[in-house]
Amino acid sequence: MSKTLRNKFYLFLYFVIGSIILEFVNFVILDFGFFPQYFLYDLSIVAVIAMIAFILPHYTAQYIASTIMLGVHAVLIYANYSLYNIYTGDLLSFDLFTLLKEAGAAMTTSFVYFSIVFQIVLVFLFIAIVGFLILKFCLKDKYSLKNQFSIATVFTFLGVQLLSLSVCGAYRAKLKPSSYNNNMQDYVFSDSFYMHTDIIKENSFKKYGTYGFYLNMIFNTNHNQNKAVKRAALDYFNKGATYSSSDVFGVDRGNNVIVIMMESLEWFAFENGNYNYPVSEFSDELTPNIYSLIAGSNSEPNTPEDKRAIVANHFFAKSKTNISEGYGIIGNYPVGQNLYSLIQNEPDEAFGYTLPNILKQQGYVTNYVHSNTLSFYDRDKTHKHLGFDNLVGKESILDEDGKQKYEDLAFYHWINEETFVSEAMDGIVPKQANEVEFGDDKQKFFTYYLNVSSHGNYYDNANNQDQLKYKNYIKYGKNCVLDEDGYYILDPLLEDTPASELYTEWYSNVLKNYGSLEDDKYVANDLTNQIVNYMCGAKGLDAAIGVIIKQLKDYQILDDTTLVLYADHYAYYDSLSNKIKSISLTESDRSVELTTIPFILSSPGLKNMNTVPYVSHGQGYDYIDKFCSAYDIIPTVLDLLGIPFNTRLYLGNSLFNPERTTYKALVGDHEEVHTMNVYYSNIGGLYCQDVFTSNLKDYIAQNKISQQTLLEFINRVTDKVVNVFYLDILNNNNLFPLLT
Repeated sequence: MSKTLRNKFYLFLYFVIGSIILEFVNFVILDFGFFPQYFLYDLSIVAVIAMIAFILPHYTAQYIASTIMLGVHAVLIYANYSLYNIYTGDLLSFDLFTLLKEAGAAMTTSFVYFSIVFQIVLVFLFIAIVGFLILKFCLKDKYSLKNQFSIATVFTFLGVQLLSLSVCGAYRAKLKPSSYNNNMQDYVFSDSFYMHTDIIKENSFKKYGTYGFYLNMIFNTNHNQNKAVKRAALDYFNKGATYSSSDVFGVDRGNNVIVIMMESLEWFAFENGNYNYPVSEFSDELTPNIYSLIAGSNSEPNTPEDKRAIVANHFFAKSKTNISEGYGIIGNYPVGQNLYSLIQNEPDEAFGYTLPNILKQQGYVTNYVHSNTLSFYDRDKTHKHLGFDNLVGKESILDEDGKQKYEDLAFYHWINEETFVSEAMDGIVPKQANEVEFGDDKQKFFTYYLNVSSHGNYYDNANNQDQLKYKNYIKYGKNCVLDEDGYYILDPLLEDTPASELYTEWYSNVLKNYGSLEDDKYVANDLTNQIVNYMCGAKGLDAAIGVIIKQLKDYQILDDTTLVLYADHYAYYDSLSNKIKSISLTESDRSVELTTIPFILSSPGLKNMNTVPYVSHGQGYDYIDKFCSAYDIIPTVLDLLGIPFNTRLYLGNSLFNPERTTYKALVGDHEEVHTMNVYYSNIGGLYCQDVFTSNLKDYIAQNKISQQTLLEFINRVTDKVVNVFYLDILNNNNLFPLLT
């Protein structure tokens, strides 16, 4: 063996062994074991990459290329660790690379795990230094370009590459799916499924390792399926049940529809400064408009003037903002993709089953309104294809001279929600919807509105207009007055009164529950300040909702409008929800309570019914106890409007559709009857109210259930995964127009 071949082989081993060490570190810190199940598959890809560096002329070039790749591996370790912890189960996929602008804008130091960074850097530096010592040893011998391309070197390169590629190819051939038509239940549990789909990312990563996971993802980005697969998908949807009958079907027929997605909103924003699960009592002190929707304006419920809505006590969400938004507009979200990367090359008809597209076919004008910029998540490019006639964002608001009013479009520069809604009102409630002016010729409309001011982080932000306006009001309430800038300040006439005597009930309770105890008094600390800042966003949204309701009343169409309000996710910034709910970060991935957030449905048709399926009364409000999610929004709205739909096109069900399975769960010291509704999270895991799995192998029960219930959950989980699988084929192959 020549010295050149020997030295380059040493550097080859440097990369291979360094990758193995980093893979070990990766699996250990993620608590995935020590190495992937298909370690040889992962290692074969490492060897292929190492040999690419091997062929580079000169030892230094090989060392630099190898070290760069090891550095990329180290970065991936941290990225996967941080995502897995921030979003409780997510892993870095290629769709997130296309969202670097959004991720960078939203990133704060609270998401940086400095101890993990230090450990990863330490391991990487150790490997790199060892590699540098190997390089120095190699440089003692004069490099020979002739030997670089000697027969022995070339044959070594070709031999190792051939062996590595053969191992890699053999695994892929062995795990190639034979058919998508038969035994789908078995297929979703197979190793082939995790190689050829990104539906359960954690399982794919555990089985195939870092290099295998990302190589599989590269192959999986080619979504052009063969005819047999497309035929199987079409058969799946064509055999789907058409849902067109429930006890509430059509009670809101012809109604306008407003869907409001509330950024990071939690139930405790609508309470009195205490946290209860589920909510025991809503408060009208700081959020009177939400209160009037839920509790009604009268002491006696079900009177004609009463606007009591229905609350879903167990509305669950484990998803990022754009994904939850997709659930409410599309009914699902493409797996492992940025929505724009999928939709840009597809005709609009490919997404004909979205809520705005369906309502357009029913004669509705459709509007999308967001108090952030439309370019964020490429909404300005995607949402026209999803069926919206009009798009309104922060950059859409013009001043009297026709110029853009809000020129500062930077992230975390949130404008006042109430002001924005007033300025964007024509896009939310179109003038043509005014019954007073247009009578029977009024225009029906569908509006999807997303606020932003309650988005974290929750530290003091001089560019958050809701914080500036409401911070004092949150603390002192009606003891405040407006200053010349329109911000609330403590009434100067009360400045000599002890502050504690002026506090709102909400703030007094927050200090008592989350403040620091000093000299037998509860005082503010970092956590209470964060909660106040968070509440400023909730207050801003409540005021904005009040403006919308007033416009509906002025147009005399409140009784002709169905309102749906839902949150996108819990307040994970600064771990605020974990702190308030006393749930540790290590429990986050399996905690249903942590990710239970608001859902409110105000339906004029349901209000006039004597009894509504699944709705209970008590606690001062009407509620539905079903475990549900944003997947259920479109089926529920279509049910209320009396529009039949293919159940398999959506991952949810109408809240009023009879459940085919109920079961008993022992919750604490009492038994409850729950519905078997399964939620699939794009960022990790499948859940029902009492069971969680991240990998279709380990099933973690939140409460005591029977073995029969567990088996039913497993069956429903596989049904859900099959549904996700076929929806991905539908979305990626423009199959919707081909459905019968």
